[in-house]
Amino acid sequence: TMVDEFQDIVYSNPDMTPDERNAAWRELEKQYKPHLDYTGCDYYEKGCFWQKQHHIYDNPLYYIDYCIAQTDALQYKAWMDKDFKGAWESYLELCKLSASDFFNGLVDKVGLNNPFKPGTLKAVVEQLSKEMGI
Repeated sequence: TMVDEFQDIVYSNPDMTPDERNAAWRELEKQYKPHLDYTGCDYYEKGCFWQKQHHIYDNPLYYIDYCIAQTDALQYKAWMDKDFKGAWESYLELCKLSASDFFNGLVDKVGLNNPFKPGTLKAVVEQLSKEMGI
């Protein structure tokens, strides 16, 4: 997402000035949200909108959690379409394991593909697209 890309830029360039951070945000807005029009609002036109994204300060890189959760949910959807009982048992096991391990260990234990490994999302999307006829 745009917020994750912005944080990646900032953390990869810790010596960026505030103006450089703002410029990076504004460039990303133009790429991700070209419809935005800040006419009459110089603060946002300068790229300062990112400062109201509290997750950037409080929980850096938090937004990627949404992508990870959706990827796992899509895997379960595809799995349930083929083997409901097996997928359900895996999901219940994941719930039981809860925070007993790090994420990578948990997905391995319950038979999910790790969303961080190349090809995982592509495979899930291809499978679901095929099932949906698109």
